[in-house]
Amino acid sequence: MNKRQSHGTRIFDCEKEGRDLCDWLNENQKLSCGKRVATLIENISKGWPKCGYGDLGMIGRVAFVAGRTVTEKIRLIDLPIRIRPDVSALAKVESELKRHKMRPVIMGRAAVPRYKQKNIKPQMHTEFLWTWDYGKDPATRPVHLLMQLCEADYFDRIRNCKKCTIWFFARFRHQLFCSQKCQIDHYRRTDKFKAHHRDYTRTLRRRKRQGK
Repeated sequence: MNKRQSHGTRIFDCEKEGRDLCDWLNENQKLSCGKRVATLIENISKGWPKCGYGDLGMIGRVAFVAGRTVTEKIRLIDLPIRIRPDVSALAKVESELKRHKMRPVIMGRAAVPRYKQKNIKPQMHTEFLWTWDYGKDPATRPVHLLMQLCEADYFDRIRNCKKCTIWFFARFRHQLFCSQKCQIDHYRRTDKFKAHHRDYTRTLRRRKRQGK
């Protein structure tokens, strides 16, 4: 009988970028740079409300309006109210993004095999190695990670835990807690759990008195 193979922990799309961003936010939440990035996330959420599947036809018009400066008068009469952007929040987003400057930097070239096949010498080719220079602002790299998450449509996965309020990357859309411990602690404080616990202890005491 073959042994069951262990496939390891599954890594979701943009999970590495999301975890790096959340770790940075948790480490720098009391510093001014951390507060700036947290405020940026909040303003993006306010500026562009989350659209449902029925609103996909309106996203093109919203994107066209986003190309204008936020100081212009934006007429959104034909847009549903639920997806109208908050102009004041977008102004704050634009003001924060202007503070960040980064540039690509070429590191050199490296020889890598084009393919690997048994008993055949691999054909080598060279690839350029690139990196990013984020300057002196410590918040520029987290903002770059946030941009990558927005482009991949994982912006809503950056959340605060409903129990301990730390930042975490939600692997699933319905995930509201950073860990199972926080989820259980939060449930134990609800009225539903307290009522269930009272009924359970009452039934247990009655059975003990009856000798069951």
